[in-house]
Amino acid sequence: MSIADAEAKQILRYGVISGRAEACGLDWQPHFKALMAHERAKGRTEDQMTYIGVLHGISSAAIKDHPCSASDREKARKAVQDSINQLR
Repeated sequence: MSIADAEAKQILRYGVISGRAEACGLDWQPHFKALMAHERAKGRTEDQMTYIGVLHGISSAAIKDHPCSASDREKARKAVQDSINQLR
């Protein structure tokens, strides 16, 4: 059921990107969907997919209520798009 530590850390980083997007009023769901599609394409088990979703949710929730300036919003928008492109 487990995934490698390095992969878990990357998923936590993806969660932070989604959390920043949410904090800035951006749609974070396409980012999450791209992550999950990417991980499912690796042949992950349902237990692994659940774990990945939980890791993403924990890191996203930890940051989603932080303040967001106009420059933060643009950085978040770029981070989401760059991340989605990387996951494809």
